[in-house]
Amino acid sequence: MTNLARVGNNLSNKYHLPANSSKLVLARYYAEDMIPNITNSQYTGELGNKGQGETVYIRREPVFVATAREINANINWQDLDLEQIALTLDYSFETGGAIDKADLFLSDLDLTKHCQKAMLDAHTKVVNETIIQSVYASATTTGTSTAWQTSTNSAVAIAAAGAELSTLKIPENERWILIHPRMAQYLTQIQAGWALNSGFKTGTQITGHIGQYAGFNVFVSPFVAGAGTAGNPFKAMAGHRDAIAMASTIQNAEVVSMMPLRPGTGIYQNTILGFKVVQSDALLYMPGQVA
Repeated sequence: MTNLARVGNNLSNKYHLPANSSKLVLARYYAEDMIPNITNSQYTGELGNKGQGETVYIRREPVFVATAREINANINWQDLDLEQIALTLDYSFETGGAIDKADLFLSDLDLTKHCQKAMLDAHTKVVNETIIQSVYASATTTGTSTAWQTSTNSAVAIAAAGAELSTLKIPENERWILIHPRMAQYLTQIQAGWALNSGFKTGTQITGHIGQYAGFNVFVSPFVAGAGTAGNPFKAMAGHRDAIAMASTIQNAEVVSMMPLRPGTGIYQNTILGFKVVQSDALLYMPGQVA
């Protein structure tokens, strides 16, 4: 890629597309994870070169306020540069694996690629766990139905969540619910027709999407906090994609030589992450009791 002269943090022309380079870094993550499907990750600027403690900006849909029009008066221009969210990259995770030279030669599979895939899975899971077990506390509304094992309660809880979001004028597109697998079990039992089409698959803990219900994209994750009991219900959530801003890079695992310290290959992977709830009224806490 040709180096282009920069003016401050910007380029002197408008032909550089940061998405072309940043999204190459994010490609593997977006292909295999559910978190980008329930968060706003429409970053501006270059994300690939950001590090922990730095700030990135997430675009959000502009909020326009219509004012009374006066004939022959100047137009009140709204500055759309303000329609962005400043987000600090304040989480950093790493893994490092050492493969001895003898193991590389004796193994009947490609240990390097095997470890790279395992590292990607580990980083994807820690991103899921970090976000899912934190953001529910910022929701402004709590659902009223917790006993999901009671007949029809799960359907009522989801319908109530949809009505609450509609009352708050939250758009109907890109709404989602995130529940624990034990909650999904009762939901599919109650709604037999939907159960036939929900299609539980292996690997749901990462991709999570099992179908649609009552206008929501339904995601399932074992990382939903809680135990499903009356005293500690599952911290399930419902919301809109714009409620949570998220920026992350899970870089491809780097393969390096460990010589001269020891013979063999080292594999290193790093993840930088930042997130926050930016629209708390578009996020509902849905406690789920299944025991």
